[in-house]
Amino acid sequence: MMASVLLLQRHSLLMKLSLILILIRSGSAHNECDGENLSCGPYQPLIRFPFQLVNETKEPCSYPRLCLSCTEENEIMLLLPTGKLQVNYIDYEDQEISLTDPEHCFFNKFMQIIKFVQSYQFELHNLSFFNCTSAGDRLFRNRDLSYYQDLVSCPIFIFDSLDSVLELDLTSCTKMFDILSPIGSTYRSPLHLKWFKPNCSECEAKGKRCKWKTNNDTEGDIECFECTRKRIHVPKSLIFATTGSIFLGLVVTAVFKSIVYFREKQEDQARVDKFLDDYRAEKPARFTYADLKRITNGFKEMLGEGAHGAVFRGKLSSEIPVAVKILNNTEGE
Repeated sequence: MMASVLLLQRHSLLMKLSLILILIRSGSAHNECDGENLSCGPYQPLIRFPFQLVNETKEPCSYPRLCLSCTEENEIMLLLPTGKLQVNYIDYEDQEISLTDPEHCFFNKFMQIIKFVQSYQFELHNLSFFNCTSAGDRLFRNRDLSYYQDLVSCPIFIFDSLDSVLELDLTSCTKMFDILSPIGSTYRSPLHLKWFKPNCSECEAKGKRCKWKTNNDTEGDIECFECTRKRIHVPKSLIFATTGSIFLGLVVTAVFKSIVYFREKQEDQARVDKFLDDYRAEKPARFTYADLKRITNGFKEMLGEGAHGAVFRGKLSSEIPVAVKILNNTEGE
């Protein structure tokens, strides 16, 4: 009997939770921009238009210079024709992306990077190329240790022509040539690039998002759109059917609990009547709980406490003291 009651109570709780979930779902809403934000990991930059995460779709990257991918270490990579650059952050309002070379050898990708950045906004820098094959130290590190280069596997070192050779400790290296380049020295800080097409800065500044006006038209115009909250539609028939089923279940549960309650009351009454009949010769007196509370002055003075209950001092009258024991439970005969 007890197991049936517990099972029914659990079933009743599940029905109530189901009703709550249905009601919440019917009135809930979602942000239509949430689906536009992708990421490679919890601490990585968000990826959204105009960038495309190529490993999230089977379609080819529609805008080649804005194609990103994820590594097994959950890092974001910007894809070049024959290589990759690691993405540190993306500022969508200022339309700037920060990049570093995971192999710490920009020279091997130098021509790729120059071709790549020609589609971005940039300023020209004077760069010097040094051959450090005979360098004394294997590793070059900058002051804040944010960049290092293995001069054995990558012996060509590139830095700004205005920098001091002595300060960089490159006296054992041989200067090769100077050039005017769209990228600056990368040992100081990551490579920062600004893209100018598509231009979504105004949309981002207004808290909006942007997209192509025509699908798959990567050379067309863009348009802003609001990140509105859309309600999730749940058919009324489903709500009514679910609510009716739950209500019927609750009614059945209430009826079952009432039957169990009154049956237990009858069993308790039968045990009391049997006790009074068995001890009829001793003329036992029968008291209600209210009588016992009055006799013990509200169970004010406790004489002791045992494993089965507590004993309280009381008086039937001014001359007859009594001890009243309140059992912890009333199971058994």
